[in-house]
Amino acid sequence: MVASSDRSTLRALLDTAVAPLSDLTHTVLSQAFERLGMPAIPQNAGSKPA
Repeated sequence: MVASSDRSTLRALLDTAVAPLSDLTHTVLSQAFERLGMPAIPQNAGSKPA
């Protein structure tokens, strides 16, 4: 089982990494993904998963 402090630490680390991405557009994210060698987000993709 995972300790509560481990989960809190993981949550804090993920918040630091993910929170700055929340205001980015598909275009900006696609460019960032391309630099990382990841596939681009399709232009017709919605803003939330179905």
